[in-house]
Amino acid sequence: MGLMKTGAFAVAMVAATSVLAEDERRVPANKTTEIGFIAVWIEGTCENTGKIYGKVVTPPKHGKVVFAWTTSNGDNIPSACRNLMKGTSVRYTPNSGYRGPDSFVVSYQIPRYENDGTPNSTRARVDVVVD
Repeated sequence: MGLMKTGAFAVAMVAATSVLAEDERRVPANKTTEIGFIAVWIEGTCENTGKIYGKVVTPPKHGKVVFAWTTSNGDNIPSACRNLMKGTSVRYTPNSGYRGPDSFVVSYQIPRYENDGTPNSTRARVDVVVD
């Protein structure tokens, strides 16, 4: 199975965070698809501020979701940092042969750049249609 990317999500500030958009995504059958890429970095550098931990709150009924600590070359990553900056990839794989709607809820903890020791936790519902 190959990895297909549908987009990367990031917003640059002093430190940057990203969120998974709560909208419907079309994904191919029998392939793993990157649903989103979550990264936190210091603006002007490719240095991330810490690992982002994710968990599946409500699993999909017709597939599986995994989180991978990896790099991205997405459009919302600064061009000088593409394939260098680490972040958490959220990947969905439909069950073999399945076609149709599916959904899941994930949460992830983003380290705070203020170093106050309190992570920022976010939830997102993701709806997919497997073609």
